[in-house]
Amino acid sequence: MDQVMDHKTLFETETAFEVGYDPDVPCVFMSWRGYHTSAAFRAQNECVMAELTARRASRILCDIRTFVLIG
Repeated sequence: MDQVMDHKTLFETETAFEVGYDPDVPCVFMSWRGYHTSAAFRAQNECVMAELTARRASRILCDIRTFVLIG
C-alpha cells in the first residue's frame, strides 16, 4: 500500500527528474519529484519525447507521487 505523505515531507522533497526505458514492459518511464519551473517542465518533457522517438516506444509510465507543482 502506498505511503501517505504529510505536507511538510512533500514540500521538502528534493527536485529531481528521471527518464529512461524499460525493455521488460516495454515503455519509456519518467519520475518527477518536487517543484519544477514551467521552463524545466517543458525541457524535461522534450527529453521524454526524444526517448519515445529513439526507442520507437508506444507507452509511457510516469511516477508523479511526489511531484509538487509547476511554477
